[in-house]
Amino acid sequence: MGAAWLLSAVFVRYLEDQGLIEHLRIAGDGAEDSQRRFNAAFGCLCQRALASLR
Repeated sequence: MGAAWLLSAVFVRYLEDQGLIEHLRIAGDGAEDSQRRFNAAFGCLCQRALASLR
């Protein structure tokens, strides 16, 4: 599972660096916007994750 996550992250970063993805997701100027959009759409997931850490 961890290897799949790592490989997918590396693949997405490669696509970002090559300019093949319009909206940056992991790094760069648009990446922070991606985090805000995710939190707006799936805020309950973030709250559950924080609650499970307590």
